[in-house]
Amino acid sequence: MARGDDRIREYDLSSLKVLGSVGEPINPEAWKWYYEVVGNRQCYIADTYWQTETGGHIGVGLPGATPMKPGSCSKPFFGIDFVVTDEHGNEIKGNDIEGQLCIRSPWPGMARTVYGDHNRYLQVYTASHKGLYFTGDGCRRDKDGYYFITGRIDDVLCTSGHRIGTAELESTLVGHSAVAEAAVIGIPHRIKGEGICCYITLVDGVKATLELEKQLVLEVRSKIGAFAAPDIIVMVPELPKTRSGKIVRRVLRKISHGEEDSLGDMSTLAEPEVVPVLIGAMRSALVGKSLQEQRNCASLRTDAARAATENYIHAMIGVFVSLEAACFNMDSVLFKRVEDLVSPSNCSYTSKLKFPIPTYMTPNGGNSIKLTELT
Repeated sequence: MARGDDRIREYDLSSLKVLGSVGEPINPEAWKWYYEVVGNRQCYIADTYWQTETGGHIGVGLPGATPMKPGSCSKPFFGIDFVVTDEHGNEIKGNDIEGQLCIRSPWPGMARTVYGDHNRYLQVYTASHKGLYFTGDGCRRDKDGYYFITGRIDDVLCTSGHRIGTAELESTLVGHSAVAEAAVIGIPHRIKGEGICCYITLVDGVKATLELEKQLVLEVRSKIGAFAAPDIIVMVPELPKTRSGKIVRRVLRKISHGEEDSLGDMSTLAEPEVVPVLIGAMRSALVGKSLQEQRNCASLRTDAARAATENYIHAMIGVFVSLEAACFNMDSVLFKRVEDLVSPSNCSYTSKLKFPIPTYMTPNGGNSIKLTELT
């Protein structure tokens, strides 16, 4: 999708009969593109659901036999007994429901222990859901009994008192014609409890602009609700993925929380060189966001407006990145020494205080910041 349709049409794909999908759950928009452009509306899409621990596909339609639904892994494979439960492990029966995905009966390929640590296996996969194998994934079962994977249980956000899965947010973002991929991460927020940080890659030929960022926020607000509006949108060239195509959200979560020094094992990444770029992009987005807020509220010369702005900026930035030289006093120089933090000609993604600000975010359209424009 990111490379556009023309690149696909350069090849003769007439021999294709079945197309598969693995890794991340495929959202309906990507499914439709896959079916219409790659498969030319002639190929069956085998949207597979499985885990390393399951030893094979446990949810997949049978080509030529099972009707397809965009975004659904269809129904359980032979011998697999899906169960949907609530957060306490109680089964939710019927259709048109949502909950946590478990498996009732054992199957030949299932993992039966963690080498050298069987207690860990029991704790992770069985303790919270007695008598069931707990996948750790959320799911929705529609009125026809089809399953839609909604993401990892720990990827459910609680923002402003509302619970929402990251998969729903990501699907909404990818529904915009400019967005190729999206990954949503929860971030600490002193006001909302949990903020929403969105990493996105753009379709080839689309440029990152402030107008596009506003469009994406409006898209989420209109389709999901104001509570789900992104707090930070980070436009990046690539997302961190394993060689099998799964987004490594652990890396994005660490970067979003300002924990770049403890990213963990990077050996499974297909392109580890994207990590420092992501770190730089996140820092840029944080500073750019604060500059926008400062500029938007600079004309509001009331104590309440200043206090609200200061609290918001502190909530969005102070928790994550150590901007030691920043000054949030609306009555004095905003971002005192901010030009010391930005080095357009010699920026380093690994330095704590040197990073670029996207040109579309700065007041004068460039990397240099005229502080007089912000006060």
